Amino acid sequence: MTILYVDDEPFMREVISLGLRRAGFEVVTASGGHSALDILENSVLPISVLMTDLSMPQMDGVQLASAVKDRWPDLPIIAFSGDPYRHLKTPSDGRCFSAVVLKGSSGQHLREIVLAAAAGAATSFLDPVDHHFSGLVAVGDHGAVGAVDHDSRN
Repeated sequence: MTILYVDDEPFMREVISLGLRRAGFEVVTASGGHSALDILENSVLPISVLMTDLSMPQMDGVQLASAVKDRWPDLPIIAFSGDPYRHLKTPSDGRCFSAVVLKGSSGQHLREIVLAAAAGAATSFLDPVDHHFSGLVAVGDHGAVGAVDHDSRN
């Protein structure tokens, strides 16, 4: 299984891709949204899951996810962020993501989420009761840390 990991910070790309490789995944990295789209368009390896940082210059993770869903609607996308509440500002911002994972999550936790997303089990990260903000839940090592709810943020 091949993961495309997108992050503008070289240190994060290196650390996270190493952890994902140790968890048994093939990893391709991109330094931003435009290069990620190029990789998806031209890769000889089939990409199983896209995992992206939300805060990036030129094209942020929400913009990337939207562009990817337009062209590859079945590709699972995982948002990987230290502060998802700051980046998911409207109900439509979260609808492209299978899960929102907090940076700092363990390698084992990331592995479980990637496998679930690739298997189409991303609904396990959705709250079917919260239809207001597409039901996404930010997930950390100890489970859900809170619904990404537009009404609860300032």
